[in-house]
Amino acid sequence: MKAAKHKPSRRNYIIWTLFILCFISFLGINIGTALFGSSYKLDLTQNKQYTLHPSTLQWLQKNKSRIFIKLYLSDGIKEEYPQIDQYSRYLIKLLEQYQINSKGTIQFEIVSVNPYSATEEEARKQGLRPFLDKKGKSNFYFGAVLADERGQSYTIPYLNSERQNYIEQDIDRILGKLNGYEAQRIGVLSSVLPVIDTKENLNNRIDWPFVKQLRKDYEVEYIRSDKTQIPVRIKTLLVVNPSSLAPMTIYALDQYLMRGGKIILFLDPFAESFMNLFGYINTAPSNLEQFLQNFGVLYQENRLIGDNQLSQNTLINQSDRYTVSGYPLWFDVTNQQIDASHPITQGLRKLRFKSAGGLELKKLPQAQGKVLVTSSDNSGEIDASVAKYAAKSSVLGNFIKTNRHYPLAVLQEGKFMSMFEQNPIQNTEIGQMMIPFLMTSIRPGKLLVISDSDFLYTPNWSKNNPLEGDAYDTIPYNDNLSFVLRAVDYMTDNNKILFSPSLETKEDHQTFAQIIKDKIAQKSNPQEAKLKEQLLQAQQKQKQLQENIKKQSVFPSAALIKEFESYQREEENIKYKLQEFDFQINQQQKYLMNLFVVLNLILFPAMVIGIIFAYDRRQRKKQQHRAEEIVNAK
Repeated sequence: MKAAKHKPSRRNYIIWTLFILCFISFLGINIGTALFGSSYKLDLTQNKQYTLHPSTLQWLQKNKSRIFIKLYLSDGIKEEYPQIDQYSRYLIKLLEQYQINSKGTIQFEIVSVNPYSATEEEARKQGLRPFLDKKGKSNFYFGAVLADERGQSYTIPYLNSERQNYIEQDIDRILGKLNGYEAQRIGVLSSVLPVIDTKENLNNRIDWPFVKQLRKDYEVEYIRSDKTQIPVRIKTLLVVNPSSLAPMTIYALDQYLMRGGKIILFLDPFAESFMNLFGYINTAPSNLEQFLQNFGVLYQENRLIGDNQLSQNTLINQSDRYTVSGYPLWFDVTNQQIDASHPITQGLRKLRFKSAGGLELKKLPQAQGKVLVTSSDNSGEIDASVAKYAAKSSVLGNFIKTNRHYPLAVLQEGKFMSMFEQNPIQNTEIGQMMIPFLMTSIRPGKLLVISDSDFLYTPNWSKNNPLEGDAYDTIPYNDNLSFVLRAVDYMTDNNKILFSPSLETKEDHQTFAQIIKDKIAQKSNPQEAKLKEQLLQAQQKQKQLQENIKKQSVFPSAALIKEFESYQREEENIKYKLQEFDFQINQQQKYLMNLFVVLNLILFPAMVIGIIFAYDRRQRKKQQHRAEEIVNAK
């Protein structure tokens, strides 16, 4: 006799259902609370913070050489500098990703550095830069050394947490230089801006930070503006803010392109960086309009381009009152105006321009033109002389909206025709010693034109201005520097250097708690914006008074000091009110987060009980219905 199959009882169903729903409730409470209250960050950007860029992964898959990465980290940093400790934990995870994806070719090691130890001596020999603890007694170290089997090594002397979004880019550029990299030579010609150390006793200059960055990967040479020919050894020439170039210098540029040279030209009708550095406006033209036209680039010295849609907010004096308003001549181009398909601009998200000139591109028979960056369709133009000498309020009044896209960076590459018919000094003794004149290109050349020399001015792309510091000390806040590095790599045909785009700014990786705070803050934005405007006005007035005091040869009057102190008190009062706003926002955020936790604790169990009750009620109805059917059948 066969045993009857045992059917699960209704009670077992309820127990299992209760168990599953309780488990779901537990997950919901913990995950939801963690998402809102913890420091977990959703990485929703294209270039994820904890994921290596595809170009990096591809290089790691192809690399066959052994590479050693040492991260030097002092033990006491965690207690002294929590921010560095947090960054070090992120960096360790990132370097572990390099090791995991390298198929064993990369070996990663953490070197614990203690005071007066052998590891500290090793860190010093490797070129790491020490910094003191908060008591000023012990040295701390936080840097990295990357080396290959041949003994070639590169050092990051100090890993600044503010450069976190650029760390993969820094590492990748070093990896590309290992295993026999030979730096190519590039030149920098700047007739008026002190962008590069000239090594001249009477005119000694300090390298601008973008030049320091280039020196990490290239041999950088200063080219005098009175050169009659560009040396053959120069693979790419950067010409920055040319002013009153002599005909023979223009001839040198022309023939350099005929020989297959590559030129990156930064110019504009109004170099604000020159005015900021020297205190007056440089009125001398570049003398390059005819030169550029010959190579398919139309440029006018007498107009400036602005963009209302992309304009930066700044303090503008209107009717004897300072207001915060968009200034169209200062604008930030976004990825919608940047060509994402070209190697120079691929992956770039924001570029800052100030008083840029307009460009146009025309077709040439044997060259290919490409517009890399444009303004938005909410753009316009203004006469350069007005922008140079008039107040910002007058610029706003005279700005003519044209609603057209203006090219801001263009590239011509291919073969060209010379703008000269012969060497202007060929019949002289010097002319006979020069490289023979070329009417047409003997090999393809490249000409990249950016309509803004202020593009390179450090305050326009870096949060700090470390003229005396290392290249790794700069803290970029946009992609101006990345554009320059990519442009030089492309123009020199340097395929060894790896380049991964920077991550989004840290503010883009927000927790849900931060998102709630932003939503709350939006309600108080009008009042807060008004206070910030008043704060800017108070600070601007203080700045003006300070400048007036500096100009006085005698001690400032009591009235002037009293006025200055009143503005200081006003600034402190406004800052206090802003702190009150922030406190109120934090309190509301805390209330909503606590409310969410309470709802989690109540809602999920209530849902579980409700589902069980509904299920039980349904089962009872089914049984009752079956019983009624049996009774009716009898």
